[in-house]
Amino acid sequence: MFNREYYWSTASEFVRNPYYCGEELVDIVLYDDEYCDLEKVLILTYRYYTEKSGDTIDGNSRSWYKPCDTLFNRLDLRYGSEDTILFDSEKNVVCFDSQELFDEDIGFFVDKTIYKIP
Repeated sequence: MFNREYYWSTASEFVRNPYYCGEELVDIVLYDDEYCDLEKVLILTYRYYTEKSGDTIDGNSRSWYKPCDTLFNRLDLRYGSEDTILFDSEKNVVCFDSQELFDEDIGFFVDKTIYKIP
């Protein structure tokens, strides 16, 4: 599966199941002194790995962060000419992997002002 086909390809749909750990909503257990509670948490990013030689974002890294499908679809994100930088419909930068812009593995950045939760 290629980088830019991740969100729409049949291969992407195939790996988005519990068997391949492709779930976005996962259960976590919160323990208190008296009880335990089960909560659902949305995993916002995951690591995309490439096996193709020469397919890197900074000349060295063969993996980078991507936003989950929920973020990609709800924010209506789009690719530009870069590998990890994603834009909204008005061509504003919404998120990116730090390796591509800063050449450092700091993490995945999302502009928190781009989406207001009601």
